[in-house]
Amino acid sequence: MRPEIHAVILWSNALPQRDRLVADLAEHVELVASYRVEWPPERFAENLVRLYGFQLPERVDKVAGGGDQPFLLYVVRDPDPHYGARPRSWGLGPANTTMHDAKQRYRDWTGGGFRVHATIDAAEADRDLFLLLGRRASDFAEAAATAWDAEPRPISAEVVGAHGWESTDQLLSALDVTCAYVLLAEEPLAILVGDRGRAEQLLSSRDQVELHEPGDQALPAGWQRALLREWIVDERGRSIPTPAHRAMLELQRSLAQAREPSLDDAARATLPPGDVTDPVFARALLDDFLRRNGWAPEKRRTPRAVTLARRIRRRLRRGR
Repeated sequence: MRPEIHAVILWSNALPQRDRLVADLAEHVELVASYRVEWPPERFAENLVRLYGFQLPERVDKVAGGGDQPFLLYVVRDPDPHYGARPRSWGLGPANTTMHDAKQRYRDWTGGGFRVHATIDAAEADRDLFLLLGRRASDFAEAAATAWDAEPRPISAEVVGAHGWESTDQLLSALDVTCAYVLLAEEPLAILVGDRGRAEQLLSSRDQVELHEPGDQALPAGWQRALLREWIVDERGRSIPTPAHRAMLELQRSLAQAREPSLDDAARATLPPGDVTDPVFARALLDDFLRRNGWAPEKRRTPRAVTLARRIRRRLRRGR
């Protein structure tokens, strides 16, 4: 496997053991960057929620055990990563064995609890580094190794997005590392996410975002799940629907808003010849798409229709 970037956090209550932990880390991984991070103590719990994705006070031990003072963040590189089955928060699963075992060892050395945090797979590392530093793990992939006794760089930035987003792309990157998403529309901003609760932890009441998740009835749930499976990446690195899905989404929006559809060339190329500005034709295309995929709502039959159907079935059984 390729070398793998990870994050190790020594919360303030673990700092008395810093020398021992750093000496052990140096035997297993390379250091590529280090930071002394300061969050306002009164906002520490809120930042932890944004980082980890849990609701306090159910996991208040994260604060009580780790401390709320400045902490150290080490960005490290495992030059020869190996994966094996290890206990995870959700059960037994694959984990980087070097990082997982080190995390458990360091927690034992610091008195148990959550005084040390370490990422144990590539996705978790990407999440933590982006939320803590606004940088992806790939940004550190080619970084030169640095000395473990180098002075950590002081930063006072809170978790990304805590005071608003620099851009829509920054918001989408945060969603990308925390939960699956697909950008449905830019104006107004509409996003389909795999975990709405997690997305809402990152957003605030100031953010003008229309969030959707499978089952919210904005679209058929099967279609929403397909959108989260079949996205593509555009030239800006954003997760967007495939051209075929974009075409049908635009037909659905234009019919709902009683306006002409606006289709990009790739989306238009997925449709058969015809006048998509004709609502009848557009509706026929959309209905056929939903029906073929099994996403069309079932038509409710009147009692009279049900009775007639039963009579027909009885006659067929009698051979009439």
